[in-house]
Amino acid sequence: MRMHFTRYNIEGYYDHLKILDSSNNVITDYSGGYGEHNVYDVWSPWVNGNTIKVGLTTDSSITYWGFNVDKIQYVSSGTSVAKT
Repeated sequence: MRMHFTRYNIEGYYDHLKILDSSNNVITDYSGGYGEHNVYDVWSPWVNGNTIKVGLTTDSSITYWGFNVDKIQYVSSGTSVAKT
């Protein structure tokens, strides 16, 4: 399964927007380099299993917008299904 972000806006390096599997293994971390990361319309990587997690860790120095997830997509019996 994977999730769709309409937008995420975080402070690079200090804020961490992570995609995790059911065992809390980090699949990806969108923190990137320094500066503001303001990204629209992005799908996360595919995560095996029936659970996907998103976590945001931030510091207290700068507050940006955050993130919004609007869809989850999964494969069931060989067919891709998107849920909003």
